[in-house]
Amino acid sequence: MFASRLTVNSNPSSPWTLVVLPVCFALSGFAGIVYQIAWTRQFALVFGTTEAAVTLVLAAYMAGLGLGAWLVQRVLPFIERPVLAYATLELTIGASAVVLVPALITASDWLLRSLSGHHAAPPGTDQLAWIPFVYAGGAFAAVAIPTLCMGATLPLLTRQLVESDRQTGHRVGLLFTFNTLGAVGGALAGIYWLLPNLGLTRTVWSAAAMNVLAAALSMTVAGHTPRRRAGFSAAWAAASRASFSHPPAPVWVLLLMFISGGVALFHEVLWTRLLSHVLGSSLHAFGLMLACFLGNFKTNILDKLVHFETA
Repeated sequence: MFASRLTVNSNPSSPWTLVVLPVCFALSGFAGIVYQIAWTRQFALVFGTTEAAVTLVLAAYMAGLGLGAWLVQRVLPFIERPVLAYATLELTIGASAVVLVPALITASDWLLRSLSGHHAAPPGTDQLAWIPFVYAGGAFAAVAIPTLCMGATLPLLTRQLVESDRQTGHRVGLLFTFNTLGAVGGALAGIYWLLPNLGLTRTVWSAAAMNVLAAALSMTVAGHTPRRRAGFSAAWAAASRASFSHPPAPVWVLLLMFISGGVALFHEVLWTRLLSHVLGSSLHAFGLMLACFLGNFKTNILDKLVHFETA
């Protein structure tokens, strides 16, 4: 139903736009994974255990991505300048990661120590039964703003680049490929170069600089990208309303996707734990696991999306 309502845009994107925006999304993917590694390190210092930090950062990160994509879908048909909105989100991600996230992590640390009697070491779950809920609340609250913005970026760029239903598979696949490659590079650079040489704070600043660079590059083409006119927006709005009022058939596919996502995240945590015994560092194990997981995901799953074309 969604594809049948899309119309061809009378002002197609230029070839240069098809180069710049995927590069921007690669920079965004690089920054996002560097943040994930840095946040894991920061929360490990608060929680006193890297395993808890890995689990909660992964959960909070993925929750923010999913919720951000879902929320932007509600207003996506009415955004006439998706590239400008994307640039704004990139700047918001960088600013919140530099200012807001560290402040909220510090607040979580203060709250945790206050509730546990200001002990020198973080309390364990064997001491206080409610500690896991404080851990989870702190992690989800701290990374909420940047991850929500990250989740909204792919729908916005798709809104700009997909001008007809037949382009959906190729152009979404192009964006996703560049984003995944950037994320793999960010995982490897984060654990092997940025953190060892720059430290935690400057690593976060470096990732924020990638967000700023992505915003600046996207702005170079923002003035030359076609405005999404009312007719095109109406088609997206009709399809969006239909997608929310009638779930895709068969419905059980959604349950399978839900289970598949849960199993994948379970394996990420498990593999991080196993690799840490080999590498001797849970943080290095986490970064290497992310690089291998994302690279393998791109190779085995994304290629099917790139070659998909709507009949």
